[in-house]
Amino acid sequence: MRLFPLAKVLTMLVILGFALLSAPTPVPAEEAAAWRQEYDSLCSRTLETESMSEQELAQLVDRCDKLKPRIERLEETERKVFLRRLQLCCDLYKYMLDVKRRPPQ
Repeated sequence: MRLFPLAKVLTMLVILGFALLSAPTPVPAEEAAAWRQEYDSLCSRTLETESMSEQELAQLVDRCDKLKPRIERLEETERKVFLRRLQLCCDLYKYMLDVKRRPPQ
């Protein structure tokens, strides 16, 4: 019965193939530095939100949305950490934008 070891080998090859296809592609060093600079630029302004105009806040939200796909290409640990941090910054900007757009009571 040599069929069993052959089935095992084929199963392992299929699993390995899926693992290789689903693995994130490595991010070049230049691109890594670029997304990090953009991230630092975006999230360093959270303490200034009260003094920002609606237009500035809207631009920051747009920049967050554009940065998200770049962070999604990172390796798993870094991706999880920075996506969460970016989401927190973006949520703050969205909240302040909503507050500034509300009519005064």
